[in-house]
Order: sequence, then C-alpha cells, then structure tokens
Amino acid sequence: MKKAVLIILNYGQMGLTERLLKKTENYSCLYKTVIVDNCSPHVKDEDLKKYKSERVDVIRTNRNSGYASGNNFGAVWAVQNYQPAYLIFANPDVLFEEDAVIKVIEKLESSREYALGSVMEEGGYNIWKRPDYPGTIRSLFLAIHTIEKMRYKAKALRQKAYCEVEVVEGSFFVIDAEIFERIGRFDERTFLYYEENILSYKLAAAGYKEIVCTDICYQHLHGGTIRKVYGKKAKAFLNYKKSLDVYLSEYLKVGRVKKK
Repeated sequence: MKKAVLIILNYGQMGLTERLLKKTENYSCLYKTVIVDNCSPHVKDEDLKKYKSERVDVIRTNRNSGYASGNNFGAVWAVQNYQPAYLIFANPDVLFEEDAVIKVIEKLESSREYALGSVMEEGGYNIWKRPDYPGTIRSLFLAIHTIEKMRYKAKALRQKAYCEVEVVEGSFFVIDAEIFERIGRFDERTFLYYEENILSYKLAAAGYKEIVCTDICYQHLHGGTIRKVYGKKAKAFLNYKKSLDVYLSEYLKVGRVKKK
C-alpha cells in the first residue's frame, strides 16, 4: 500500500491524543504519525517530547489559529519530510480500526476521480449534502439540519460497501496528498466550522469526488474537543459566523444584501 501519514491535531486534549496514538501505534498502514500541538496552553515542549519515536513526530504551532491552520501546518510538515501519497486527518477524540484506513485507500485507488474518503461514524452523522445558500440557512436550525443528515446517511447505508457523498466530516478522513496540495489545502480564513464544506467545494470544482465506506465505522466522542477547550459548546459558535461568511462570499459568491 502507498505511504500514508496520520495527522492528529491536539489542543488541550493530550489524554485523548495519547489514547488515539496507542490505538494506532502498530498499524502497518501508517508510515508516520504527526502530532500537531496547536499551541496548547500550559503544555511545555518537554511534555511533548515523550511522545516522539521513530514512527511519531511531535511538532508545535506558534499560536492557535484554528482547525484549518493547524492541520495545514501538519500537512506541510508531512509532505516536506515524507512525501506521502495519502494524508489522514483525525481529531484526538476519535478511534478507528486499521481496516478503515486500508479499505478507504483501496477505494480511493480504484478511481482517479476519488480524492477523499472515510467510513461511517458510529451513532453519528459524518456525511451530508454540500450546502447551497438555502442549505446554509437550514443548517442554522439544528433540528432541521440533523434530520437532513439522518436522511442523507440512511440513503448512503442503502449502498453496498461504499457510496459517493458530497461532504465528509473533518473528524476523520483520508485524502490524496497531491490533490490536497493542488487545491490549496484547508482555507485558513476559517478558525472553526465550515472547513469540510469549503474543502468539498474546492474538490468538486477541481473535478474530484468524496466517498464513504458504508460497511465499517469509527468512533467519535462528538464535540469532546470543543467542550474541553471552550467549556460550553455554545462558545465555539462565536467562530461560526466568520466561517459561514467566508463560505458564502468566497465560494457561493453570495452578496452582502443576500447574506443579511
């Protein structure tokens, strides 16, 4: 199998990061794991050194600029040092089996159109339709947004083995490293939220598709990182409007009047 590097973005969640590291430390499908500490407070460089090994790099950003920036930082490190064929992005609060990575990569290699893939989230909704302007309005209403994702997941599960989807959640996915570089990586104008929608838009605009394997799952302590860092999840939504504005103006080309 082609070279794959796992990137784990950590911010104040070293316990969960360590749990994921232990889970994946013997996965032969991983060439390297790169832990990116996103400038966690009260964490010193010497605290991170114990996680370094022949298979694990630990790097640190100068400041916390959010999900997109932190993961891009890890991606650049991985590409410059190891030239992987695939990058695997995983939040600290997930657990996945080696078979999940292997199956996704096998499916990505089956077609040049496929650039990004994942598996189903156990008990959750990690895939959805890429929102147009009305879709972004509906997403503001949690109940409606959840129902739409439930229906989208149910439709995907009716497919055998895998299906094409529009958006895959950023908590765990595999992406072709060359394509990720070519489309400009994550949009760092976002701090939190809408990174996946923007990535999906950029991939689709470049002629690529996303897929999900429907016969295998990963576990996700959904929102665990957000709750830990922000205390209450509601505080995280302070960044929501900024990311939404980037998506609307830069990608959907929605004017100021319509956004209001």
